[in-house]
Amino acid sequence: VVLGEHVSLEDGTGAVHTAPGHGEEDYYLGLKYHLEVLMSVDEKGCYDEGIIHNQLLDKSYLGEHIFKAQKRIIEQLGDSLLLEQEIEHSYPHCWRTHKPVIYRATTQWFILMDEPFMQNDGSQKTLREVALNAIEKVEFVPNSGKNRLKTMIENRPDWCLSRQRKWGVP
Repeated sequence: VVLGEHVSLEDGTGAVHTAPGHGEEDYYLGLKYHLEVLMSVDEKGCYDEGIIHNQLLDKSYLGEHIFKAQKRIIEQLGDSLLLEQEIEHSYPHCWRTHKPVIYRATTQWFILMDEPFMQNDGSQKTLREVALNAIEKVEFVPNSGKNRLKTMIENRPDWCLSRQRKWGVP
């Protein structure tokens, strides 16, 4: 059992399983508690060989879509469950297809916003510093765009270049 600030009765059940390979909050919680990131779902949302290797499910689940397997998994757990109850709570959906999003931990490429690199003049600056300095040199029309962009750059985490999103996703 681990503690996570992202779990509440308002946004879910108040107590949930943690899967560091399947969600941003779970991933960071896994880092905090040194939990292994298990990845057993392929790009189509189906169970792959990882379920056998990690001893999560038996091989009859190979290739089965995770949402279609839920009922069978609950049946397999049977009497070992303390409580089985359906509840409604929020869950992220694709804005285009309106289907539930399946989070998967995959290898990504990032641009580090706060890692200093050599400038032409020999000094060291971060990408964040370079971008904020460049914003000051641009004339914005309307002027409100400047503050908006500046705030975005000031608060931007490291920039993931290799996101697996459908084209045109905001």
